[in-house]
Order: sequence, then structure tokens, then C-alpha cells
Amino acid sequence: MQVAELGEINLVERLRGMARQADESLQIGIGDDCAVIRRPDGKAWLLTTDCLVEDVHFRPAFLTMEELGAKAVAVNVSDIAAMGGTPRFALVTLALPSSTPVADVDALYRGIRRSCEHYTLSLIGGDTTRAPQMLLSLVLIGEQDEDQVVARSGASPGEAVYVTGTLGDAAFGFVLLEEGMRAEGASADIQWLLHRHVAPRPRVIIGRRIAGEGLASAMIDVSDGLATDIKHLCTASGVGARIELARLPCSSPLKELAPTRGLDPLQVALTGGEDYELLFTVPAEKLETLEYEARIVGPRITRIGTTTDATEGVVVVEPDGRARPLSEEGFNHFRATHA
Repeated sequence: MQVAELGEINLVERLRGMARQADESLQIGIGDDCAVIRRPDGKAWLLTTDCLVEDVHFRPAFLTMEELGAKAVAVNVSDIAAMGGTPRFALVTLALPSSTPVADVDALYRGIRRSCEHYTLSLIGGDTTRAPQMLLSLVLIGEQDEDQVVARSGASPGEAVYVTGTLGDAAFGFVLLEEGMRAEGASADIQWLLHRHVAPRPRVIIGRRIAGEGLASAMIDVSDGLATDIKHLCTASGVGARIELARLPCSSPLKELAPTRGLDPLQVALTGGEDYELLFTVPAEKLETLEYEARIVGPRITRIGTTTDATEGVVVVEPDGRARPLSEEGFNHFRATHA
């Protein structure tokens, strides 16, 4: 069997079975957005890592080296945000061909530094090595009160399913990049969609508020696409879900431009990845407080469904009311070409 046949989710489960996770300070191990390690002072360290590989996760023709550096930090920060934490420290591993211009490396690190400054992160180390293509891997360390960490695994049947912001913008931005679109000289709508792909903004502030007020029972960031990430959350929590397709929040640019490419905006919102919004579940008694918090700190939040018993699986309700099992998938590293 090849890894492509096994698939990313099954590969992670296979590796989890080989890992030793016996340390008593380990609060959450493999299978969530971050590993969580308890500290003696009642707080916890949140640790995450993410790797961007040339021609798999990015194409140099689609973004500048400075944009790549900033994005690499942001996508890792999103994992910290998904657990309600505050990012603190970063380590960077950079592999690149010997022929890479030094000016490109300088530009890459300008982007890393800019993003670190934006999220008040300290860059504390890393590694460099030679490789046939560029690879940029970050380790981020965040922190949170031990009892306020929000995992993927806390949802129960009958809770509301929410998402922040809008979905599908980044995926459609990638479609436009493949067409040769660039921000310079483009319309405001196209610039918005390209920006959503090139420069994601993880939801750190609302993530901290949700966690600090104890509003979410489970949370995950939408990195691989709603269709995939809702399944991750439901599997970890042992629940099902009914997602109402008509409720998925789509931006005006996506609604206007996706049909011109023969694409359904709602389907793009369901399957598109790299939005880095937060997907979370909320018990009924917390809904009023959640809506109030969202009005105070933003961003837009939208209720898109309800958790159900695990036996019902994950179901999509079409705009006409027909219900069907969720069969679509978002990004799978070992199945799709994505860059």
C-alpha cells in the first residue's frame, strides 16, 4: 500500500499508534491543532508545527518571498488561535537549493519578522539546510491557562456549530492566481480574493475571547476546508453534525465571481481550504454571550449547523431542504496537487 492510498487522516492515526505519549505533563497529544503541555503555574504550553513545500503548498510565481514568510507564520499562529491561546515563540527550519539568491532569503525573513512583530512573537532559533526545492517549516509555542484550552474533542450532540468570517475566498483566490491574475491593476474584488489566499489573518483575538469566556466546547481552524475540518472535529468529539449549506458565509466577491468560472460559491465555501477561520461548537446556554462577544470584538460569526448523535454522521442540508451525507473533501496532502 502507498501513502496516497492510505490518505492523510489514516496516516496520522497510524503514526499516532507508534508514538509514546506517557509523560504526565502532556495534557493533549497527537490529533489536535496543538500539543498541550501543563506547566506548574497552572498555565500550559501550546506547541504546533507546519511545513510549506515549494510546488505543494506554494508556487514562487504566485507570491513574493516576503509574502511567503509572513504566511508561514500566520498559518502556524492559526493553530494556536484554534485552541484559544496566545502565540509566544517561533523556530524556523529553512531548506533551499544552493542556487537560491541571498536577496530571496533576506526577503523571506523580512516577511517572517513582520508577521512575528504583528503577533508579538519572538523568533528564537531554527535550522538551515540544502535541498532540491524550498521547504519552510515552523514550530510555534503559545500559552494558555490550563483550564481554558479548547480542544477538538469537547462537543456534545445538540450544540450550535459556528464559523468566523467567510469561507471559500482563499480557495477561489488560488483559482484566480492559476488564471494569471495578480493584484496590481486588478479590481477591488479580485484583490480581496487574492489577498485572502496570500495573506491569511488567523483569528487570535476572538479565539482568546471564546476560550477565556468558556463559550466553545470544541474548536478547530479551517485550514483544509470546512468539509474536512468539520469531520475532524466530529471524529475527535464523537458526534455527528448537520451543516446547512445555505448558511455558509460567502463574501460578495466570491458570490459575484465564482459563477463566472462555472463554480458554485457555496460548494467552494464547503470544500475550499486555507481560510484559517475558526470552526467551533457552542452549548445552547452560551449562545447569547457568544453573540454579544462577537459584536464587541468581531469578526462576523455565523451559525451553520448543529451537532448530532455520532450515528447520524456528518450531513449536509441543501438549500432546497434535501439532506445528504457529506462526501466532499477538502485538501489532502497525499491526494491532491495544491500549490
